[in-house]
Amino acid sequence: MNLEHRVIPIHADAHCLPYAEEFFDVIVSFDSYHYFGTNERYLNDYLAKLAKKGGQIAFAAPGFTHELSADELKSLQEFCSNGEFLTFHSSKWWKKLWERTRVVDVIEVFDLKRNSEAWEDWINSPNPIGQGDRAFCEKIKQLTTIAIIAKRNDTDHFLL
Repeated sequence: MNLEHRVIPIHADAHCLPYAEEFFDVIVSFDSYHYFGTNERYLNDYLAKLAKKGGQIAFAAPGFTHELSADELKSLQEFCSNGEFLTFHSSKWWKKLWERTRVVDVIEVFDLKRNSEAWEDWINSPNPIGQGDRAFCEKIKQLTTIAIIAKRNDTDHFLL
């Protein structure tokens, strides 16, 4: 595709990205959006403004096949010393959050195929964090990887 000159990775705070409004045709996030995007204002106040009207916004991130009950979450506390897994949600949860903003039209929300293989690759990788997630992955059978694709609509009202 020869896009090397058009794709520029950066390391920046997700709440103050160094781009003008309507800068991007497409915004994609892999394995990070769940850390900063669970606040219902993030898409509305920060990210959507960076996409051109009609531009697409998408992410893929770890999640659960359904929202966990309070008891299920409590059973995970031994794995959540830093709260990381508390940012995992279901595809239904993400869809509702994004639709509530009214600045995007959700095109599709789904669990990625080959999800169990991806988690297996992660815990068997040489990465010490992946290896440390082994006990969590073995305990929780509701793990998935969520994907959402949306289109920035024509609204200029970034209010919930």
